[in-house]
Amino acid sequence: MGTMVSSPSSPEPEDASTISERLLLTLAQRPLRMTNMLYMTRIISDCSSEEKLRLFQAGVLRRICETIAEYGGINELNRKV
Repeated sequence: MGTMVSSPSSPEPEDASTISERLLLTLAQRPLRMTNMLYMTRIISDCSSEEKLRLFQAGVLRRICETIAEYGGINELNRKV
């Protein structure tokens, strides 16, 4: 049996909950790679305003900010100022 592959030109819109689950799973991967971040950036930029609101409500934005704070040294910068 074959597997179904989703393509960017797929006519059916993807549910925002599915998108948020996929983004949260990608954020949970360690180490988090630059290609994954670019992948997530592309997905978020392709979302409609309503989908972006649902992503926010699902905690995707919070998780992205937590990841940046954890691995980006933001807390260290705040202590030096």
